[in-house]
Amino acid sequence: MDSSSNRSCPLCQSHDGYSISNEIWDVLALGAINIGFRVCEGCGLVLQDPVVPREQMLEHYAAFSNYTNPGRKGRASPQKERNVARQIAFLESQSLATGRAFQVGCSDGYTLSEFARRGWQVDGIDPSSSSGQIARDHYGIETRLGDFESAPSLEAFDLFIATHVLEHVYDPIAFLEKIARHLTTSGSLLLEVPCLVQPELWPNGYFSFEHVQYFSARTIEHCLALAGFEVLESEIHTARLPYPVICLIARPVVLDNDTSRDSSEYRASVTLVKKFKDREQRMGWQRIQEEVLPRLDRYRAICLWGAGIHTSQLLARTNLGERALRFIVDSDRQKVGLRMAGLEILDPSRIAKEGIDAVVISTLGSESAVYESTRALRERGIDVIRLYDARETPEP
Repeated sequence: MDSSSNRSCPLCQSHDGYSISNEIWDVLALGAINIGFRVCEGCGLVLQDPVVPREQMLEHYAAFSNYTNPGRKGRASPQKERNVARQIAFLESQSLATGRAFQVGCSDGYTLSEFARRGWQVDGIDPSSSSGQIARDHYGIETRLGDFESAPSLEAFDLFIATHVLEHVYDPIAFLEKIARHLTTSGSLLLEVPCLVQPELWPNGYFSFEHVQYFSARTIEHCLALAGFEVLESEIHTARLPYPVICLIARPVVLDNDTSRDSSEYRASVTLVKKFKDREQRMGWQRIQEEVLPRLDRYRAICLWGAGIHTSQLLARTNLGERALRFIVDSDRQKVGLRMAGLEILDPSRIAKEGIDAVVISTLGSESAVYESTRALRERGIDVIRLYDARETPEP
């Protein structure tokens, strides 16, 4: 479906393209948010449109999107450890000398700690005070609090690390231009973003709240060129990841102001998105609606486990809200006491005390970990429903 929108493409300023979705999601602490996605007709970039207002997004980051690793006592996940090891190995393959490194969106400090262990002097910034606390407590690293775009001028660094950041940035070209201004003459950028390739590997709910654009290999290189970078090396990874990513090493060069239209990339992006939409509907939300949710009709009191964006999508795209939902639980204590979709967020310890007879796990990436943590509940006779792995789900 072709559409014209209010948000201009950050790469080519076009307002036209293929509309992927346009929905209302109820987001924790923010309430009803109009959110959608489209493929830009001018260059093929996939962008959030209607877009979440940046002020609300920053509020969300500061309070909840803080990667505090609940349930792991602050420890980085095995997946993150593997990713960081891969990124460092990729960087070291270019034989760059160690020096001063700055990470944008440094979250819990784990990445910086690994660079420091290899001889780098490290610094970083993140909007979450909770993540900064973990960086201090677990890794002995002091980080800056705030968002990079609004941060005052920095000194020069030999390396900027921006892994899984650019997809969150409202003006990616200005963001990259600021990095270029604060690189030494021989400095480099290590960049990684989700990559629009192999839609059969994209998970249910792939187009999500925090990502305001999605890049292909072609559009990320075009974005870097517009900001004055040349790509020295890049590689796409698909194995053992939640979705495909592209990792790049780039260095500032003469600015390329070419904003020409790329109809071939637009057609390629639309084809990928249509394949994913069909698969997501058949194997994701529609399957949950038709195969999983009818099993809930026999329960008198149900709670959801997970107060994240997956729950926002689940409630928007199925009729789960018509079931006997009593409340939501979440292991992140910062969320306890708030409300989402009219339901109070409680600590998981309340489940056994409130007469709940079924728990629906509403998370994709952490489903197995949450299920393992519910062993005591299951032993008490409380059914725990998995949306994505039905092997452990009780049958009526």
